[in-house]
Amino acid sequence: MVVGQSGLGKSTFLNTLFMAELLDRKHEESSKIKSTVSIEIKTFRLTENDVKLKVFFKYIDDRFADYLAEETKIDRSTRIEDKRVHLCIYFIPPTGHGLKQLDITFMQALQDRVNIVPVIAKADTLTPTELGDFKLQIMEDMRKNNISLYKPPDFDYEQQQLDVNGWSVSSTNGRAQSKQNAGNSAQLDSSKRFPF
Repeated sequence: MVVGQSGLGKSTFLNTLFMAELLDRKHEESSKIKSTVSIEIKTFRLTENDVKLKVFFKYIDDRFADYLAEETKIDRSTRIEDKRVHLCIYFIPPTGHGLKQLDITFMQALQDRVNIVPVIAKADTLTPTELGDFKLQIMEDMRKNNISLYKPPDFDYEQQQLDVNGWSVSSTNGRAQSKQNAGNSAQLDSSKRFPF
């Protein structure tokens, strides 16, 4: 699950992650709702002003309840379709000023339901120093508000090979553009181009 304010690059992130045009940007732009904060789950959108966040959490809780009901049936299938939400990639706007109260409240309620991976959106708008300071501010806001994050399992890799347990707040500046390949079919290109 990917969550965050509108305009932070969630669709671009997903399209880049899967190297496919999963989300149609043209349709998205024509159906935009005027809002500063929104949460999108498949086909319906929830807004901060309507305070309908309970519906969002109900969606997650219902997926767990459905799975539990299937798992505890006397005559159950050997292959249960798992529709539970296991991870939430939470996009944070690159303000440089820490978390908003909405982010804190939302993550506090979310942390007991799914693993949270906070991501600073559009990180390329910040200098490396600003980005580092912002990550520290977010981590401090989370610590003060008792928000726990996803912690990867311990690996048997040596420290210099892989230091995933030192990660806490990630950042993204992903951008994918369609380009024609040799077979004249569209292909996503996630490489970033610089004018210099």
